[in-house]
Amino acid sequence: MQFNGAYASAYDAERDSKPGWMAEHHAVADWLKEGSVLDCPVGTGRFIPLYLGRRLPFIGMDRSEAMLEVCRSRFPAARLLTGDMLATGLPDQSYGTLVCVRLLPWLTPPEMAEALREAARVAGRAIVSVRVDKVGGAVCWRGSLTHAWDEFRFAVQDAGLRVADIRETAHSPVGRFLMTLLEPR
Repeated sequence: MQFNGAYASAYDAERDSKPGWMAEHHAVADWLKEGSVLDCPVGTGRFIPLYLGRRLPFIGMDRSEAMLEVCRSRFPAARLLTGDMLATGLPDQSYGTLVCVRLLPWLTPPEMAEALREAARVAGRAIVSVRVDKVGGAVCWRGSLTHAWDEFRFAVQDAGLRVADIRETAHSPVGRFLMTLLEPR
């Protein structure tokens, strides 16, 4: 999914009052304690105030130039890179925590597994959101996907990670929205 200028500009305003959005924020706030952060996709920078408030060094990465433009306008001093979670190009274990929220539903199962392997490669732990159900495969809003829980769990294990904590942030007819804290096995 490529987010254009008009969509990127309205992104936060369309979501920030929704309970799932707030639940995602609380999970990141609770699980992110210290160390450097890679936020990918950073989008419009919704978690940057949290990083700044805790004085955590961070880099934001996104493949959408429109989202990065909005982020740059809000946080001109932020270090932002154009890049992709499937191949960040960053050094191994260069971050304490990777924050990856609202990306996995846009990836196919093989891409999801690749993104989780990249997360394990670049960061010590990861805070990741995912939409799951028992079966997976549902195509939803704007072409996003619901993944099977087992598919996600196996991809996590294949990446050398484990689910250390989990929170349901929303529920819909096409699946449960989860925030997961992933740590090395």
